[in-house]
Amino acid sequence: MVQEFAAGVIALCYFVLHCVGFVDNGLIHLGDDAGLSPQRQLYVLLVLIAVLVVLALRTVGGLLGWFVLLFLVLLLLHRIVPGADTPAGTFNTPLQNVMK
Repeated sequence: MVQEFAAGVIALCYFVLHCVGFVDNGLIHLGDDAGLSPQRQLYVLLVLIAVLVVLALRTVGGLLGWFVLLFLVLLLLHRIVPGADTPAGTFNTPLQNVMK
């Protein structure tokens, strides 16, 4: 049961990071089409994130606003550290290590 739960959490993380990568790649292509350098694209992304965080927490509020904030932080992390990904393959949870 623990292994299925861990696999579900990994699958959810993989899905979220896949969505973040998809959005980030779209923003990179839009920035390239607009003729912005990668450094300026990062500045535009930072300003966009600041505006969206304020709007999300003021208009949506509550838990959904925090999910938007988390998504935007992951988007920024994906831009800064593009090689970050979820672990591949199987792994042992601490409970499984104790039971061995």
